[in-house]
Formats: sequence, structure tokens, C-alpha cells
Amino acid sequence: MACAQSSLEPVAVAYRTQPVTSLPGVGGGSDQVISGGSPVGVISTTTGAFGGSLDVSGALAEQACQEAAQSGASRQRASKVEASAASLVREATSAWSRLEGEASSCLELKDVSSRAPCIEAVSSYIASAEGLSVTVTEGFEEVETDCGVRSVPLAGSTRSVSVPTLSSARSLLSNLEQAPAPSSASTLPAARSQLSNLEQMLTPSSASASPGRAGIEWVRIPGGTFEMGSRYGQYNEQPAHTVRVANFELMQTEVTVGQYRSTASAWRRGRVRRRTTGPASSATGVKGVARTTR
Repeated sequence: MACAQSSLEPVAVAYRTQPVTSLPGVGGGSDQVISGGSPVGVISTTTGAFGGSLDVSGALAEQACQEAAQSGASRQRASKVEASAASLVREATSAWSRLEGEASSCLELKDVSSRAPCIEAVSSYIASAEGLSVTVTEGFEEVETDCGVRSVPLAGSTRSVSVPTLSSARSLLSNLEQAPAPSSASTLPAARSQLSNLEQMLTPSSASASPGRAGIEWVRIPGGTFEMGSRYGQYNEQPAHTVRVANFELMQTEVTVGQYRSTASAWRRGRVRRRTTGPASSATGVKGVARTTR
């Protein structure tokens, strides 16, 4: 039933208490109600999740497998590279054994220009041997571990290959590019002949000595020919060529001070003139110690 208040004056209200169980729809409850309507607190509990397994041993085992896989993959890759490098060395060594004998025979050719094919072949071998290398591209290496087969990614790499025959090839190339030294058997007769000619030219004869101005004794030396230069020397010594020396006279003694003064004085007075005879020229009777003759 509803009621309404039509004035502001206080209105007296009466309250009455009764058991909760007497209320409609409520019955058999265990909660207690204190006078005034305040309920008693209810305590409830939940089940705790304690003592879970961390599985550290499993993590350590996985770590060990990963490390073993990485180490095994690196060794496996290095083994493959080493095998490829050894194969290249064997191939290069075999090629040099076939080339060396034939190229060495070119040393018997005295003309360096005729050795050109041998020089080119040895140079080509050296260039190829110096550029040998093994290249591995980026990829995976499969390795067996305690945890099963693992595929390990590895970066690409390049390794140069050293060929032991390179030193021999470089030495042979150097010899091929150099002109052969003359053998003593072939040059000895010519050398002896030249020495004999020079001895004859430079050995004065007492009968050929003739007095000149200022008491200068001249010794006549017969002319001749000799080989000048070298076929196998430096570039400025080549080529060897024949040179002819005309007859000439050589002072028997060194110029003395008195002889020099006497001839110099005569030259200033015009009593001694320069003259040129044959292929050589000298200031006869002035300072020279040799003069050409016909």
C-alpha cells in the first residue's frame, strides 16, 4: 500500500522486525542477521598453484645440441674447403710437371725472341696458379647431434690456394727471359785472337822508335781490328761489332815538363801546327802522348 505526505511536518513511522526465513522465497539459510540489518562476513578459500617444474635440464640439453651443431658445421665446411684446395694443388702440380720439361728445353735456344712461346706458356701458368682459390657460397650444413639432425646456416667465404710449384715456374721464367751467357769453349779462341792482336799492337819495337821535336821518342804501333762490345752484355754493350784501329805512334815515355814547355812555346810561335791524319786526330807535339800515322 502506498502513502503520501502532504505537509512538511514530521511523520511518525513504526518499524517491526521478523525472521528472514519468514520472508517469501527465503528459507534454510545459514547467514545470520544482526538487529539493524548488517550481515556477518563470509570467509572463502582458493587452491594455490605451487611447485611447478622449470625444466632447466631440457634447456641445457638444447643449448649443448646447438653448440655441437655449430661446431660440427664449421668443421664440416672447413673439411670440404680443404678437400677442394688439395684437389686444385694436385691439378696445378700435374700441369707443371707436363710443362716444365718442354719449357726447360727452350733454354737451349740462344735467340731470346725464339723462346717467346715458352715464355708465354710459363707466364700463363704462373698467372693461373697465382689466382687459384676456393669459394663457398652462403648456405646450410646438416649436422647429426644428440638432438637429431640440425641445419646450421653459414656465411660464404673465399680461401686462396698456395701452389708449391710457383717458385720453380718463376725461376724458369726468369732464365728464359735472359740471354744465355756465352760458353767458354766458344769464346776462348776469339778472345785469344783479340788478345794476340792487342799485344802486337801495343808492343813497341825498338827499331821503330824515332826522335821528334823536343827529344820526344815516338814508337810506331801497327793498326788492326778487334771485336768491341758484347752479344750477351748490357743493352749499352750490344751489339758486338768489329772496330779497326789505324796505325799510330805512342810516346815511349811520359811527357816531361821541359818537353811540354818546348812544344807549347813552339806552338804559340806558330812553328807547330795541328794536323789530322787517319780516323783520329791529336795536337801533335803539344800535349798528346799519341799521334796517328799513315
